[in-house]
Amino acid sequence: MKKGNLFVGAMLIMTMAAAGCSSQKNVPESEEIVEELPEATENWNKEIEEVKEEVKEEVVQEAEAGEEVDKADEAEVSTDGVVSICDEDTQFDYDKDYYAEIAAAVDNAVRQAGSLEEEFAAMDDIHEVITKRRDPDQTQYEMNVASKWYYQVWQAELANLLVRTCDAVDEDTKTRLETEQKNWDAMLGDAATQFNGPSEEGGSIYPILYNGYMEDATKRRCYYLASILAEASGSSYSYPEKEFLGSYIDDEGTGEVYSILAVRSGWESDCEAAITLYRLGDLKGPVTEESDGTLKFTSEDGLVTGIITCSNAGATFEVTEADATSIVAAGDKFEFPIVY
Repeated sequence: MKKGNLFVGAMLIMTMAAAGCSSQKNVPESEEIVEELPEATENWNKEIEEVKEEVKEEVVQEAEAGEEVDKADEAEVSTDGVVSICDEDTQFDYDKDYYAEIAAAVDNAVRQAGSLEEEFAAMDDIHEVITKRRDPDQTQYEMNVASKWYYQVWQAELANLLVRTCDAVDEDTKTRLETEQKNWDAMLGDAATQFNGPSEEGGSIYPILYNGYMEDATKRRCYYLASILAEASGSSYSYPEKEFLGSYIDDEGTGEVYSILAVRSGWESDCEAAITLYRLGDLKGPVTEESDGTLKFTSEDGLVTGIITCSNAGATFEVTEADATSIVAAGDKFEFPIVY
């Protein structure tokens, strides 16, 4: 490595060691608003570690040769083209893929946090900084793109948290978590579509609805992993109370959607549930919250009533009354153990 490259590498590490919002590298242009995002940040973390080791090796070699790094020269290293997602002195490029920078900001915030609660609060802080940088006179396209960035904050946090959780548990639990996460990722898009409806019905704001759902679902998944990490490491963590809005899936252990229950805001009612039951059919209708926190469901055709229970561990739908011609019978109970 030449001396100029050494300085660039050193500056990269110094930047990553700063606050959560920091810049790392150029990233390629993005062509889609709603897209399949990078999987885990494992490759990114490996790249960071490789740079660290390379710079460390060069520093040792030059020190042994009697060479010293000139701090003044280091400060003059050009950073043209490196724009941090959280740098309030620059304008957003809405055609730029900021995921690598977001992942780096998340990594920095994680290393500075003293607890899981502080860590999650830092994710909200990154969210807030992005919001402050946004132009109030945005186009619909720009608003759609920004909604993807919010999702990516928690997507990067999920990838980071998964690595740490798997490192903290035994091998059997690690294998189970990795399989669960792979299946959860595979079904996330279906859960979002079930919740929001097809894109052609959402119009120009559909990307905001879609990405907003992906953000909320991913945040809830982070809470789940945090509870496992806390237990494995002997630390404490307060699981946030579960809101009933969201999706719940039964994959019958396959990693594919078999049955799904979505509780969402309705157009004509305050809240509604859309239920797809494997090999039986679909139910849809308004829900009202009962005094015990459960939801009373009534199908649109009035043939079925039931009780929906939602928690961090999943949801259940129990039929209380059903017409003889309906697809379900009184007493039927369906479980949806996977939370989105």
